[in-house]
Amino acid sequence: MEKHKGLIQINQADLEGELKKLHKRIADNLKCLFELRREKLSGGFHDEQQYNMEKTIYEQEIVQLEKRLTEINEEKRKKSDLTKLYEQVMDMLDELLDLDFDSFDEIQLILKKLLSEIKVSRDGEIQVVTTFGLSLQDLEL
Repeated sequence: MEKHKGLIQINQADLEGELKKLHKRIADNLKCLFELRREKLSGGFHDEQQYNMEKTIYEQEIVQLEKRLTEINEEKRKKSDLTKLYEQVMDMLDELLDLDFDSFDEIQLILKKLLSEIKVSRDGEIQVVTTFGLSLQDLEL
């Protein structure tokens, strides 16, 4: 597990940096939209078509930025879940290393923690599924 830990380590700094940039761009667009509306209300904007076009551009960009913001937050949540899963697996492995295998009860406990299902078909084919949702046949090299 430690050997492959680097494959799932999360670089939260990149995500946080992108989140900050997105928040700033959204705030900038909202400010521009506010200024555009203020200019129209004060009578400084005489071309209605130009006003509507600029307003639409700012609003569409805000929607796109908010969509990307949602995607990044979801990605961040998934990566956090992956980190938690890794920590749980490491804890379970530590527990397994501390068990005394001379006892049948302890072996049964280990199997219950590692295996969620064993299926045997009528033709004698056996399928073993781990608690991680992987079939042992999927793990064969």
